[in-house]
Amino acid sequence: MIKINNQDDMIQVAELYLHQHKNYSQNDIFDMDEFEKYYQARELIKTWNNQPKEILNNIILSLEINDINYSIIN
Repeated sequence: MIKINNQDDMIQVAELYLHQHKNYSQNDIFDMDEFEKYYQARELIKTWNNQPKEILNNIILSLEINDINYSIIN
């Protein structure tokens, strides 16, 4: 299970991934306040954590490429 380690990284997740995985445009995300970005990213991570292991591994690789601090919790 993926856990994002701090608020700034959670907001970065929202800015990088919400438009790819949810029904938001990049402008929608830009217009969100930080609390909404944090909340939406948290919800996105919940869906990620329910994905098959192969997909989850790809997401983890993407987080590493984008230099986002995360933890794996078993």
